Amino acid sequence: MAANPVTTGPLPGHGLAQHPFLYCGEYDYVKPYQTMYLVRHGKVEWTYSIPTNMMVYGKSQMGELGDCTRFSNGNILFSYRWGASIVTPQKKIIWDYRAAPNTEIHSAEPAGKNRVLLAQNGAPTKLLLINTVSGKVEKELALPTPYPDRVHLQVRRAHLTKAGTFLVGLMEEHRVAEFNADGKEVWSYACPDTWTGPQPK
Repeated sequence: MAANPVTTGPLPGHGLAQHPFLYCGEYDYVKPYQTMYLVRHGKVEWTYSIPTNMMVYGKSQMGELGDCTRFSNGNILFSYRWGASIVTPQKKIIWDYRAAPNTEIHSAEPAGKNRVLLAQNGAPTKLLLINTVSGKVEKELALPTPYPDRVHLQVRRAHLTKAGTFLVGLMEEHRVAEFNADGKEVWSYACPDTWTGPQPK
């Protein structure tokens, strides 16, 4: 049985072999690439890497894997700070959205089979509902932006709920907020760490 590095005792259940999962983390400054991992039966089954440094509007910038979700067809949506992409199991990029100048994207979530929800940090912060087939931005919603000069620290994790509202982790504000379809705040909860963001029920 696998050992728990924190308690040195056994892991509950069957350890890493119990559940398959997709992992992508923050950038590693010392490595030239950042990697996503698909793990099944406790073993790495698939990986996909992006360069740590990439050219963004003519300037070398450090990328950052921030969000990743697997579609039912095996394709994976991920954000990389300067945009978001969909990659196939064969490692082919079939959709890519580049963040506008002076903005960043740290949140990307599927909103059905052919739509994605992106949170674009900037001045103002925006939620973008995009059709990945047509490329059309179906909805653009500006959010209140109390810290327009702190683009990197604005939003982590934005989710479209079943009710059609948006649940957003406001990192710099240390809270989670829910916005209706018109961008009006309808609920808020203060919390010290919104890095991983809210998970819709």
